[in-house]
Amino acid sequence: MKKIFAVIMSAALIASVTVQAFAAGELSRVLISGSKSSDTISKTYPSGVKGTMEETEINKMMTELKNLTATKDVVQPISIESVSESNGPVQFWLKLELPERSGYSQAGAYSAVDYYSLKITDAVGKQIYSDETSTSGTGSGIKTINLGKLNENDRKEKKEYKLYISVNGNVNTASLTDKPSDVVWKLVYTDDASQFAASTPQPTVNTGAVTNPTYMPAGTPTVVPTPTVTPAASAAAKTIKINVTSKAEKTDKDKLLPGTYKLVGKGHATIEDKNGNKVTEFDLVTSADSARTLTLSDGDTVTVTGDADAYVQAKAPATATATAKPTATPKATAKPTATPKATVKPTATAKANPKTGDNAPIAVVSVIALLALGVIAYIGITSRKKSSK
Repeated sequence: MKKIFAVIMSAALIASVTVQAFAAGELSRVLISGSKSSDTISKTYPSGVKGTMEETEINKMMTELKNLTATKDVVQPISIESVSESNGPVQFWLKLELPERSGYSQAGAYSAVDYYSLKITDAVGKQIYSDETSTSGTGSGIKTINLGKLNENDRKEKKEYKLYISVNGNVNTASLTDKPSDVVWKLVYTDDASQFAASTPQPTVNTGAVTNPTYMPAGTPTVVPTPTVTPAASAAAKTIKINVTSKAEKTDKDKLLPGTYKLVGKGHATIEDKNGNKVTEFDLVTSADSARTLTLSDGDTVTVTGDADAYVQAKAPATATATAKPTATPKATAKPTATPKATVKPTATAKANPKTGDNAPIAVVSVIALLALGVIAYIGITSRKKSSK
């Protein structure tokens, strides 16, 4: 009898320890999505661990970068869903860096990271960051951008961002030691409040030639940008020439397909036809709303002159969105997708699981089963003793 009770008490103790083990050490979760639902990265990390900052590479969801050229900018949407188990906010940063494996070395005023000119807005269009107003340094092979906090009021929160990416006209790729494709895009996050005001780890590949930090957290006025070579470079003349030809490829940086465009940028633009006759000339503006709309023909040449900040981008006018009408045809293909609904039934078992783990209920049920077997064995033994009497 004593042995049976000992078995039962041991099983109960194991059940208690098992449940506590699953209840402790909860994992927070981050889901990062890109242009398509298939471009999603899911990561978990221990909640409330002091002094830690998590990093997740997101290159695979930066699908719009393949369309970026010197004359065409792109918009890359990104959404972040954060489920925090630490009962506190989670701070997020976007980080661009050149890893050591790329063989990065300081070559001058710019690195491949500076090839990308960035502006970031939230879902309602509020600007979060812009390279034009940033005081960050250049040439260090790393750039860190504060995206703000999630989970300040809710355990589960989702935010959407739009990354407006264009080519920095100041960067001459021929002088870079790395290619823009070497740049690693990362999401950095932490739920340790002591890390919120701190910069992310400094680049180990920095030679020290650039003293300006890439990231300057709010409330640290001691970080003062030192004078750069930008004023001297602006005095130099810059000429950009783009040939309009039907043989142009999307990847060509100095060629453009014939068509109607809005020319956006900085500098003075001159348009000549295939015979070298001047068609028109005007000063570029940076706003697409007030930019000049032109129809460029095969053989035309676009020449932009100005200082080191001069650049030009050919954007399709707003009327081009009319081509979106054919997308109505995929509606017919929506019917077959209704069949996967039957696959939802198996997931109904998730209702029995708590938020912190699927294995805890299984452990408890297993222990209960052991207890039941013990009771049955005890009843059987007692019955035999009585019958033997």
